[in-house]
Amino acid sequence: MEYKKDLLQKDAIQKHPWLLRTGVFGFYVLAGWQIYLLVSGKMDAIYWINSIAYLLFALIWTLVSFGYNPEKLFGKAYLHINTEVIDIKTSLWEQRQMVKWKDIWYITYKPGKYHITTTHGQTTILSFSKLEYQMLMEVKEAIRRNAEWHGLKVLG
Repeated sequence: MEYKKDLLQKDAIQKHPWLLRTGVFGFYVLAGWQIYLLVSGKMDAIYWINSIAYLLFALIWTLVSFGYNPEKLFGKAYLHINTEVIDIKTSLWEQRQMVKWKDIWYITYKPGKYHITTTHGQTTILSFSKLEYQMLMEVKEAIRRNAEWHGLKVLG
């Protein structure tokens, strides 16, 4: 069984799209107005920073409205469990953790995390405490099924 989940995937905003469009339009108008005043010489150059900030905020808000998550610019967060590996990275700021099924000796489940002991005697702790309950249940099921497929028993 293969389980893949991109933890940074967002859905497009469906509620109140008129409010979103109005806000984005307002930021583009403000940025355009300030740029016009700068070009015409009625404002100092320090206001360029303000204009760029308005444009940047409007661009980010536009991307979010179509379902793109700006956090993806900084890295990845995902879950990938299949018959070969358990590969997780639950947030942008955590390190990737990967364990190959062929190296696993036994697995112990504790609330919100798995203690995986490899055939080399090393213990790896995979923490899933940041996940929603439903996603945690899906991960537990994927690990249980893959462990059965490899002839391993999940203790705990």
